[in-house]
Amino acid sequence: MWFRRNGSGGMKILVALVSILGSSCDLSGLTGGERGPWACLGRETPIEPVVVPYRVHLRRLVPPNPPLVGVPIKACDVFDAACTSPVDVPARTDETGRLDISLTSGFRGFLEIEAPPTQPDLVPGIIYALPVPDKSAPKNEIRTFSLPTKSELAALVGDIVSPDHGHVFVATLDCDEAPLAGVTVQAEPKAPETVAYYLDAVGTPSATQTKTFARMGGRLPSTM
Repeated sequence: MWFRRNGSGGMKILVALVSILGSSCDLSGLTGGERGPWACLGRETPIEPVVVPYRVHLRRLVPPNPPLVGVPIKACDVFDAACTSPVDVPARTDETGRLDISLTSGFRGFLEIEAPPTQPDLVPGIIYALPVPDKSAPKNEIRTFSLPTKSELAALVGDIVSPDHGHVFVATLDCDEAPLAGVTVQAEPKAPETVAYYLDAVGTPSATQTKTFARMGGRLPSTM
């Protein structure tokens, strides 16, 4: 994982949906089988390369989750960390917070979200494109937040927002792309001031939990 400073000197939010397939998780006690949530383990299904619309719906994290209008988003290859060569023409979300991005099926990369001048409090983000696009034109509902909300979230776990640190949200998924509980996520290297927390069933962050309900997050150093 990595972070990149934005133009204002702050850090971006990284949202990673960690699929068990292709991850570095310890899967020694699991088996695949023909069906079920672990059927993909040890398998790589070829995907025919066709261009499909990857449908993004961008909304605020805090209820009632209003749509984010006019937010620029561009798609970037996983090896293009600075996103110097977007894979599609950068565009903005419409009046409903939606945007279709043309991606090749099997695309491995991320979406880069910037704060427009009309919404300077929006925290910029890097969202990994999962599920991986295929012929079914996947949808990805993304919820991001403002700088005040980020500070409130940090305060709930006894932390403070630092301009020299980034923030990662992680969701663990099984082969059926269903939320996966009971997973422990670690990040290396990390600074001594790194704060990790897990969200419970109702979304309340806790710095004392040691495994996921289905999501986790944390404040992490920019050197990660």
